[in-house]
Amino acid sequence: MDELEIKITLRFKIPENGLTLNGIFYGLGKDNPNLMNHLIKAILQAFEDKAIEELKACHPGRYARNGRQNRARKFITSFGPVRYKMAQVFDKRGGKIFYPLLRRLEIIPYKQYQREALAAPVGQAIHLSYRMAEKETARITGSAPSKSTIHHYVQELAETCGRWPYYKTRPFRFLMVDGTKVNLQGTRGESLGKKNMRWALASEGMRLQRCYWHGKRDFSILLFQDGFKKKEQEPLRELLESIPLFWLSQHVLEHVLPQEKELVTELIEEIKVSFQRLIDALDPEYYPKARVYIENFSKNIYTVFEYWLEGKGWIPLTTNAIESIFSRIVNRNWLMLAFRKIYQPKLWDNLWEQYIGIHNRLMLNTIEATYAWI
Repeated sequence: MDELEIKITLRFKIPENGLTLNGIFYGLGKDNPNLMNHLIKAILQAFEDKAIEELKACHPGRYARNGRQNRARKFITSFGPVRYKMAQVFDKRGGKIFYPLLRRLEIIPYKQYQREALAAPVGQAIHLSYRMAEKETARITGSAPSKSTIHHYVQELAETCGRWPYYKTRPFRFLMVDGTKVNLQGTRGESLGKKNMRWALASEGMRLQRCYWHGKRDFSILLFQDGFKKKEQEPLRELLESIPLFWLSQHVLEHVLPQEKELVTELIEEIKVSFQRLIDALDPEYYPKARVYIENFSKNIYTVFEYWLEGKGWIPLTTNAIESIFSRIVNRNWLMLAFRKIYQPKLWDNLWEQYIGIHNRLMLNTIEATYAWI
């Protein structure tokens, strides 16, 4: 492995009074883009010179230096813009001028934003809108790509690196499932209409736990489908709401102490009796859909208590964990990336390194600093 040595001399004006540690950090932060600008130019020139010398050594007499670009090429990096006039080489045999640095460092042509500079805005776009990702990145770093540029790179990243593994063969047992409608976009931004999308929080070992909030909401819908309007539903809805299950919340459950197992067991029995009272009131001749729904619902509502009684803690009563993510993805087209960023954050760095094509990287071996008061 080759070693590249760059000597940098820095001079700072030191105020006589009022300098603090935060003042030093703040000043270095302000100076960092300028320092990095000089550093990257030195590194680019070093790689450029080496590439040209290697060409000349391998093909004596064929290649000749031909000055530099008339206009500097602009690269936008994570620490700000860098402008660099790349060296030109004339190929005597081919009669063409080219830039050896483009080949040596695999520089993406015709693009100012290199992929390395997009980790912050693309990562922000997973949690925010494209417009807010642009604004927030600009606020933090001082510059940011436009929302359309962020959108373009999100699509590119999803298509090249964001594919999710095939899970259909795994024996999942779903804990909870929910769905919503989303607006899909085509490759050119055109609307593909609304489609149903379902999400599941699943495990190969978990048992089914119905969402109690959906049970309460869907009961009224099924009564309506059985032919009973709002006022006619009231006696049955009152029976449903009298079931102790619907008085509970995650906050209440999490304050139940381990020694209160007897109270939890009594609560389960009371919930079962209350559900049976409601089922008995639902004549299958008049309420076929609502009765079947409540019968099935009541069978899969106790897992939350069973897990706690087994000493495994409280699992969610509702599908809020899924629905909170829905608010981020409706009308958005980055689902594959959102899964990784939100649910597998440790994989995000690996995904990003794959996207920007890091096979090897420049490594700082040692750093030395000398100083003298002037």
